[in-house]
Amino acid sequence: MTRILQTEIKTGERLVATDITDLTFFPIGTILQFSGSEYSRLISARTADNKVIWTLCNGTAVNGISVPNLVDKFLRGAASSGATGGGAAVLTEANLPAHTHSISGTASSAGGHTHTYEKAVRITPSDTDNYGGMRDLSYETKNTSTAGAHTHVVSGTATANSVHTAASFDIVPKYYTVVYIIKVA
Repeated sequence: MTRILQTEIKTGERLVATDITDLTFFPIGTILQFSGSEYSRLISARTADNKVIWTLCNGTAVNGISVPNLVDKFLRGAASSGATGGGAAVLTEANLPAHTHSISGTASSAGGHTHTYEKAVRITPSDTDNYGGMRDLSYETKNTSTAGAHTHVVSGTATANSVHTAASFDIVPKYYTVVYIIKVA
């Protein structure tokens, strides 16, 4: 395996143990992820001229190299690096497609029932008064017959056009946190 790594080193220098333990054979800009505290040994490693080799991806420039801030971010593949995006989303009515709600059903009671109404009744017939006999009316409260059991069917479509209050919602999938480090020397 050492021979394979030696042939991959472009500078022509020999690969030594510290090249492996400090991961110096990776090119500058390589980003690695670590779980646990092993990364702390790597970020304390230095070159012969005391330059930092690996550093946390926390947005702090090191050795004149701009380091991306990957704290609380997911990595996403792209044709070029450096673009950022994402974050909390706010669902608004504009996010919802035009839609309708269909409603249908039958009245739950199909049995007979009555309706109440008032019936005008003439008390004394009078063809000689000036009101056409309407002055001598009284009213009686009557109920319809209970015969004629029937149902009522309801159906229709309701268009959704009510005003909604926009609220942010979390779109982050379940995750496991790791530490990202980048080679800077």
